[in-house]
Amino acid sequence: MHCHDLSASAVDQSVTFHDNEHRVCPGNHQTPAPVRHGRVPIFLSLPLIVLLPLSAAADSREAVTIEINPEGFNASRADIRAVCRSAANQLLRHMVDLKKTTVRVSKGAHGPIALFKKGENGEHLIKLATEKLYWAQYAYQFSHEICHVLCGYDEDFRGNLWFEETICEVASLYCLRRMSVEWRTNAPFGNWKSYAPLLRDYTDEIERTRQGYLEITRTGLPAYYRKHARHLSSNGTDREKNGAMALVLLAVFERHPQNWNAIRWLNSSPSPQGETFPQYLSKWHRAVPREHSAFVSSLSALYGIPLQERKLPDKAPITE
Repeated sequence: MHCHDLSASAVDQSVTFHDNEHRVCPGNHQTPAPVRHGRVPIFLSLPLIVLLPLSAAADSREAVTIEINPEGFNASRADIRAVCRSAANQLLRHMVDLKKTTVRVSKGAHGPIALFKKGENGEHLIKLATEKLYWAQYAYQFSHEICHVLCGYDEDFRGNLWFEETICEVASLYCLRRMSVEWRTNAPFGNWKSYAPLLRDYTDEIERTRQGYLEITRTGLPAYYRKHARHLSSNGTDREKNGAMALVLLAVFERHPQNWNAIRWLNSSPSPQGETFPQYLSKWHRAVPREHSAFVSSLSALYGIPLQERKLPDKAPITE
């Protein structure tokens, strides 16, 4: 079972949509005044990213079917599906030749989770820990869990799980930030357009609470990783540390969103016991298609881990 603690306590506010009203509802704490940061600043030297142009191809938004069991959510099936679909599309539009897959969403008793066990017809099972009209929280949680599905999550050695968790935290922030732009003119329903800024407010508040990011800006990501490497290898779901690193990677994915397609090869083969982080990154680098090789190398360089250049075939095989 793949467990991720992104429940209501993960953030201090949730956005609710109801007819022509909108409000920011506090969770366990008082809601601070919304702030706007624009693009997440990176106060450290990032390696130069040189990317090959991607060939034109149809995206994969139609490849994923999202089924909703509304029981326990106290919200309509259509509304929940609309939010989840909007979130998923922010990633799927950058996926190429994704195989048809079905995701079934239901209410979870604990934190959000993407189960290793699949449904009777091979569908991926995702449980969300939210309810009512907290649409920003639905989107935040679903983006994280669908990212695990797209990464080809597997029940193997967990020593490098923290990196997948970090990527999926990037996905949550990325999707909400993109939705906040898209909904200004193209919301799932016309009367939801005015709620677009509140989606961004939700991510701004999350970013504001990532205290570990301040440490990264002082020391750099390589030093931060080396300091916490042992802890991360045995605590893959440390949201604070994963979230801090996600803010660094977010800027890279926002600048080169076509490389979301590369996450599909993150778990292209099982991770053996004791696999190191450099070995994990090298395996990913070897597996991705040629057009994503420079991107993976650049992410690795952010952590201070150089990867050997290699000759790549025109297209790498993928196991899904």
